[in-house]
Amino acid sequence: MKHFQDIRRIGGGGFGEVWECSCNSKIYAKKKLLPHVDEDGVKRFAREVRILSKLDHPNIVKVLGIRLLNKPYWYVMPKYRRSLADELLSMIGDEDRIKKLFGAI
Repeated sequence: MKHFQDIRRIGGGGFGEVWECSCNSKIYAKKKLLPHVDEDGVKRFAREVRILSKLDHPNIVKVLGIRLLNKPYWYVMPKYRRSLADELLSMIGDEDRIKKLFGAI
C-alpha cells in the first residue's frame, strides 16, 4: 500500500477532517474519520468510500487510496485548487453560472 504522509489540515466538520498529504512528491487530499465517531458513523463512512470507489465520472472525485480496516479510517483523493464552497461564494447572483455548475453535478 502507498504511504500518504499528512502535511496540514485543510478542512473539517463534525465527522471528519480533510488533510493535504503527499506520496512520491505528489500532493493529494485525505479525508479522515474523527476518532469519536460511533459505529453507525464508521459504517456510513465505509459505505461512502465503497460507493465513490465504484463511480467513474469526470465530475466525481476519484478514490486513490483507502484505509478501512484499522483506525484511523481514511481515503485519499486528488487535491484540487478550489472547492465547491469557493465557487459558491463567487457565484452569488449569477443564475447562468449556477445552473451550469449544478447541471454538471
